[in-house]
Amino acid sequence: MFYLARSSACALSAMIFIIALTSLSSAETPPDYCIDFSPESCLRIKAVVESKVLPAYCAPGFALVGTTLTHEQLRICYVLTKEPLSPEEQAFSDRLEKKQNQIIEDARAMVKESWENYRIQIEMIEIGYKCDVIDKFPADATIQKIQSTMRYGLARAGLSGDPTMSVEDFAKEAIQAGKDAAEQGACTRLTAAERGRLRSMVSDLMR
Repeated sequence: MFYLARSSACALSAMIFIIALTSLSSAETPPDYCIDFSPESCLRIKAVVESKVLPAYCAPGFALVGTTLTHEQLRICYVLTKEPLSPEEQAFSDRLEKKQNQIIEDARAMVKESWENYRIQIEMIEIGYKCDVIDKFPADATIQKIQSTMRYGLARAGLSGDPTMSVEDFAKEAIQAGKDAAEQGACTRLTAAERGRLRSMVSDLMR
């Protein structure tokens, strides 16, 4: 029975492939935007392009490094964003773009807010290192681990590759703030309890 079911599935796939080939070959020469794509892919791309409705995934920045779009989606976006739209289609596209931009801005605000906790941690770790409370290796390793957590948060928010959300630049600023605080007398103000909490925090983050 399993063999028959598998054979039926294969037969169905073959029929779909043949229909796709027949449809494409019976039409005009495939458009230029189908170059390097299979007949099945071309049919899917053509259907979206000819609808002239800009998909949500074609919002500004769709080609940023780290994009999760497929090659088909990227080709669709490149074609549609170059073709003129009717006033109604442009209005729809503008509304879609505005909504997508709002989603991106909201995601950035959410991530930046969560990063404030990491800023405090990184600053305190750098103060601990500069004040000889924490050794260099655990300090560096812990900051790197925090940065990895921040990158994971960026990916979950769909902001990987966003040039306005640099984990490295954020960490550098926090580290510099920690250095400045140590130079301005933070070491002498650290209490025994604060030094203990610093060591405990680093120990917990190292796990």
